[in-house]
Amino acid sequence: GGNRLVAFVWDKDLDTEGKTVNELHDDRLPLTEDHVMFCRLNNLYNETFNNDTMADILWSHQILSSDVRRVVGHAMFFETTHIKYAQ
Repeated sequence: GGNRLVAFVWDKDLDTEGKTVNELHDDRLPLTEDHVMFCRLNNLYNETFNNDTMADILWSHQILSSDVRRVVGHAMFFETTHIKYAQ
């Protein structure tokens, strides 16, 4: 047990190259599978090898634009034993 937190990550806030929203969307799509595998492997490792885990990802979802045509960010809900592991 520990602290449960929700993190919202907006692609535009992380952009350092001045990309358009469509370019950011196109960049994000290929990373989706990598992110899903990261979450699954992280939680598998925690449940199998490490009962005193630093962070468990409870759910992770992409955030859609208001016109529901582009991915504009990400929301993750996770549990961590200490706030320092949330970064």
